[in-house]
Amino acid sequence: MKFTPARWLLWAGALLLSLLVILTAGTVLVLPAYIEGRLVPDLAAAFELTPDQVAGRRWGWWGPDLGPIQLAQGKETALSVAAVQVDYSPLGLLRGEVAGITLAGLEVSAHLVPDGVIVAGQKLPPSPETASPSGPPVRLDTLLPVALERFSIVRSHLRLHPPRRQHLLPLDLQLQTGRLQDGVREGRLHSAFLGSPIILAVRVDQTTNRAHIDLNAQRLALDTLAGLLPQTRPLALTGTAILEARANIALQPFGLAGIEVAARVEDGSLRTPAGQLQTLPAGPDGDRPLLLTVAGDSLENLRWGCAPFQIAGPLKMAVSRLEGSLAVTGRRWALAGALDTHLPQQTLPPPIEGELETALPLSLTLSANQAEQPSAPLHFALESQGSGEVSLTVGENELSFRHGPFAVSGRYADGVMV
Repeated sequence: MKFTPARWLLWAGALLLSLLVILTAGTVLVLPAYIEGRLVPDLAAAFELTPDQVAGRRWGWWGPDLGPIQLAQGKETALSVAAVQVDYSPLGLLRGEVAGITLAGLEVSAHLVPDGVIVAGQKLPPSPETASPSGPPVRLDTLLPVALERFSIVRSHLRLHPPRRQHLLPLDLQLQTGRLQDGVREGRLHSAFLGSPIILAVRVDQTTNRAHIDLNAQRLALDTLAGLLPQTRPLALTGTAILEARANIALQPFGLAGIEVAARVEDGSLRTPAGQLQTLPAGPDGDRPLLLTVAGDSLENLRWGCAPFQIAGPLKMAVSRLEGSLAVTGRRWALAGALDTHLPQQTLPPPIEGELETALPLSLTLSANQAEQPSAPLHFALESQGSGEVSLTVGENELSFRHGPFAVSGRYADGVMV
């Protein structure tokens, strides 16, 4: 039998096709056992979890359907997935490539604690005892044996557990992992909190040891957010807020490398035992929302601003400027700032119990600090270098005088001013 070049090419093609079929069939046959017995347990172990249930529903040439999957920490379910769909092609498998993985019906719990949050058994941010102070970060590509182009989470929920109640937040996540082997991943998360849309975009680059985070939240209900704070008594906070934030995070060791936060609060009110803070009523030029800003390159070097607002009582005043600096080191913090305020005509509270007959503008500097111990008192000081005329009516007596520079300082501990 004479072999022509065309016949040689035909035989070579048939042999190559047979080899591809054999290798692909072997891969598809081995893949279920690998995913159920190796991949999921290894991924769970990377996050200190144990697989409770791993089930496969359909296996095919173009991808399997898995689920349900449950991962536990101790006796509690930390993460559960109703269904997992893996998209690949036979040729892609031979190249070690998977087009995408989609998780549907994911439910993960997040517990708020005083010094962070615990998500699926993982403490964020990591404590100094568990964070690695040195050494290279764990590379993302070691968690998956194949190149993954995209990762998605759809129709899923985050079960948020604050101290007194829980909330169910919808989650949809798109994660681009085509550069996973380079230590780079990008993702965008869409969620909502009681109807308020929240968008979070994250880029993690382990080659530069940085993570970049962008957050945008619209029409947040402050009374509901107040319930998430770990306080001993409910916080009387109302109003709505629009929030935009950007942050740069160092991965190893974990820490803040830069932050910009801007919030706009409308119809806001904060009631405390010392008085009530409110946003200003609308003026001739429209609404006058409270603007909150924070910016800096580290927790030790932050600039902040909070204005305008008014204090409705017991001493009434309007604040047009409040800004300064803040340094946070561990549990120790120190604050310094400047305050421009205006006291309108009003009946003064005890111990004066008189009438302020003329408006009184004041420009003040302020400072406060607290040591690292939780029981340490808060030290504060307030100073004014200006002067002005003051007219008071106390009983039947009318008093007029000119005030000069003054200073007030003290300590606040266990609910007592000393």
